[in-house]
Amino acid sequence: MKTFNLTQVVTFPARICDNKGTLIDSIFLDNAKFQNLSVHPFDSGLSDYVAQILTLRNVTVPLQKYIHTSKTRIKDDKSIAIFESHLREVAWDSVYNSEDVNEMFNNFHCILLRHFESSFPLRYKSYITKHNGWITKGIKISCQRKRDLYFVYRHLNNPQLKEYYKIYCAIFRKVINLAKKLYYDKQIGALL
Repeated sequence: MKTFNLTQVVTFPARICDNKGTLIDSIFLDNAKFQNLSVHPFDSGLSDYVAQILTLRNVTVPLQKYIHTSKTRIKDDKSIAIFESHLREVAWDSVYNSEDVNEMFNNFHCILLRHFESSFPLRYKSYITKHNGWITKGIKISCQRKRDLYFVYRHLNNPQLKEYYKIYCAIFRKVINLAKKLYYDKQIGALL
């Protein structure tokens, strides 16, 4: 279909149910802007829906970095000495001369917090996160193998192949869960 210089680039069924394929989602692109592209199906194996992977070549897109910021307070001997010095110099009259317990506490809390904030200032530290460190080369290969098996069994309609695919998926899920557990256990162990 070509209209307004747009072309539908998905030519395969996105949903297969009872050996019937339907094209649910469509991707339309401008022919003049995007000529070097490829579209292929991606099946996660979780449903009867097949996602579409669109690859545009010779297109520059700025990379998004996963930058996180953490807050820490400087707590060293010098800042502790400054904090103690500030507390010694405070006139605690507003705390001791009050009749109301709530007012006493609020006055004490305000004084303490003000000197705490000035003695132990917040420092912001930025770091870039690396996502999915548990994904190994073997898992990537197994993922591709699972995808290939799915396409073969889907087109051949062989019950033995379907059973093999289901067993492969179950084993693959266990491998992924174990890889995640080992990775995050190691991360937590490094913190302790």
